[in-house]
Amino acid sequence: MEAQKKFKPGDVVQLSSGGPKMTVQFEYFGLQEGEAYNCIWYSPDGNYHEKIFLASILFKP
Repeated sequence: MEAQKKFKPGDVVQLSSGGPKMTVQFEYFGLQEGEAYNCIWYSPDGNYHEKIFLASILFKP
């Protein structure tokens, strides 16, 4: 049986340390450190950003 995933595509998340609200785009399977997600967001100046984060440092606001 597959383990329950912490997030799914479309979820809005934030870093535990703060920062902008981000949208989960997809689960990323390329890290050995654990469950990870590709997140996207726009900065206040309108620039698009995309980065992979470990699930352990994300939460749903």
